[in-house]
Amino acid sequence: MKKTGVYILKIKLDHPTTLTYGKKHTSHLPKGYYYYVGSALNNLEARINRHLSQEKKIHWHIDYLLKQATIEHIYYKITIEKEECHIAQKLAKKLENIPNFGSSDCTCKSHLYYTNNPQSLDPPNNLLLENYPILTKN
Repeated sequence: MKKTGVYILKIKLDHPTTLTYGKKHTSHLPKGYYYYVGSALNNLEARINRHLSQEKKIHWHIDYLLKQATIEHIYYKITIEKEECHIAQKLAKKLENIPNFGSSDCTCKSHLYYTNNPQSLDPPNNLLLENYPILTKN
């Protein structure tokens, strides 16, 4: 049975970059750590494996960032509920958001958050997420 759920990708960007994503968005991203909130209401494992893959068609905003950055950790929760925006709102209270990133299908300001202090969110408190084992990157 395919599991559904929500996840957070902890992403490390080793150098500042200007990122253009979607049809009209550009952000200047400093070196540091980014937390991306996503959901997979069809197949969580397939979605996470897609993010880990180097060979993929650019489709979502996060694909643009992952071309230049590295996933360091993944947190997840098995659920059938749509919790993506709830988690994004909690992260927004602690971290700086990257406007209009990954949130074009909801009313959130963003689903991508920045910090230069990765310990400020490790592990994400009060979100009831588990660690996803990253064995190898494709």
